Amino acid sequence: MPTALSWHSYAHFAAGSVTFLAMIAGCYVLARHFRRTGRRGYAVLAAVGGTALLLGNGWSMAGGTAGTLTMAVGVMTAMLAISLIAHRCRRGL
Repeated sequence: MPTALSWHSYAHFAAGSVTFLAMIAGCYVLARHFRRTGRRGYAVLAAVGGTALLLGNGWSMAGGTAGTLTMAVGVMTAMLAISLIAHRCRRGL
């Protein structure tokens, strides 16, 4: 472990925090939209993706065991949810 963080490290943390918060918010906005329009499956998928990313990022930032792995799982879950929703919506399903 380094004894001090460089400005590059701080910039990386800041950019990641903004990006992950935006993705979490996007998942919850999608979940609310689909819940209001009666598309329960999409709503659940988006909510699961956002929650997985929220928990994975929170666990990682708190210094939890296997933090990198939990964040990776959260990010992949959220990206998969958004990708599946985008694919289905683009196809008009």
